[in-house]
Amino acid sequence: MKIPRKLHRLYAIVVRGLNGMARSDRTSGATRFAKGRIYRSLRTGEEGNALVEFTLVLPILIMVVLGIYIVGIAYNNQTVLTNAVNIGGNYLSTLTPSNTTDPCADTFTQIKNAAGILTPGSIKVSFSLEGTSVPAAYNPSCGGDQSLLSSKANVTVTATYPCNLVIEGINFAPSGCNLYATITELGN
Repeated sequence: MKIPRKLHRLYAIVVRGLNGMARSDRTSGATRFAKGRIYRSLRTGEEGNALVEFTLVLPILIMVVLGIYIVGIAYNNQTVLTNAVNIGGNYLSTLTPSNTTDPCADTFTQIKNAAGILTPGSIKVSFSLEGTSVPAAYNPSCGGDQSLLSSKANVTVTATYPCNLVIEGINFAPSGCNLYATITELGN
């Protein structure tokens, strides 16, 4: 390759600089010591093994931690749903035909209020008043059925709430997951 005269001097400086980097006899003693130490540690040391092992284990560790987190949320939702249904069942068992026109709607309001962190529109509730079932609904109503509320009558409240078990894009409940809570109370 022919180099123009003006660039010849610059080219010579660059080539000398690159050659100087490549040859270790032109480096200072401290630089040679550091280079030798690095090369020896790379050839014989195991200092990089921990980093490689950590890199391999980290994705698994993240999945385990996220799994614990997601299951913890589902367990918390189950606990909140169970508590809300218990409050709703207790409330329904204290109602009498004279103090309500729609016991199901009133009880559902109590359940919604007690289930603070749950999405109220996702709670599906069904009732059984003295053996008469009120179908499951997201906003149940049984107006006119208050006559079924009698003393010493069993009332049953059942609620379901959807849960989500997706971790790192993997759905661990592909057919769906529902939390379930029920209570049967004896009327007052």
